[in-house]
Amino acid sequence: MTKQLQKIIHLINTGDLLSTKIFSAIDIDSALDKRDSGPFDSHWMSAFNETESIYKKMALNEQVIASINKIRELAFKAVKEAADSEIAAYVSDDFELIAKSVVINSTNLWVSALFSTYISGNFPYGDLEPQGTEIAHLLTTA
Repeated sequence: MTKQLQKIIHLINTGDLLSTKIFSAIDIDSALDKRDSGPFDSHWMSAFNETESIYKKMALNEQVIASINKIRELAFKAVKEAADSEIAAYVSDDFELIAKSVVINSTNLWVSALFSTYISGNFPYGDLEPQGTEIAHLLTTA
């Protein structure tokens, strides 16, 4: 689990995730509107609630908690430099969800689709299609 979180940190630090190019190619206001409505919002909240209910019951060491916080912080800073603090907050929340999903060993395919979208160099919004690949597998190929 810690290796997987460290891999996410590494991918953000190297710019392999959250490249500034992601945000220059989209209409940010439109993308955020699509995230706040329709299927994206309901899937995100469902995944968040599912993940949180399991995560809160786990006894975690300080290293894991620190890694999750580091991922949130790095994601926020990387995006704030490329876009603005509003979109940075969304991305930071996404990466907290992704990191916690790693910690609980989630098999939620929608969260995997969320992460896969970032890995492919895109900002997730709209109706994401789960692709049948779990986050753990995505991290081995990223």
